[in-house]
Amino acid sequence: MKYNWQFREWPRFRYDASEVEEASNLFSVQLERAKAVLSAFDVSTEEGKKLEAIVAEALGCDLFSQADSWAELRGNIKEATMGYFHDTPINATIRLHFSRNEENLQGEHK
Repeated sequence: MKYNWQFREWPRFRYDASEVEEASNLFSVQLERAKAVLSAFDVSTEEGKKLEAIVAEALGCDLFSQADSWAELRGNIKEATMGYFHDTPINATIRLHFSRNEENLQGEHK
């Protein structure tokens, strides 16, 4: 499979938004359904953790977690990883990527 920029016509790339609108709308509907299903999982239980990992694998997405401290986050991620690989022995390094979304609570825009 070639990427768009690998085609000779790439500098003159054009598309008709109406041709992808139906697929985009269908994707949005399916995404909202998936979010609703995922939000129903009780990930504090062992079964919920396994279900979350199975769904994440099926969707091909990464595992995400959150916590109030770095130590708690490391523990949560380790636990999620063990749940994801529940039936496979692993000997791997877990790479953590830290990102933070900050909001200006005073309503000022920069």
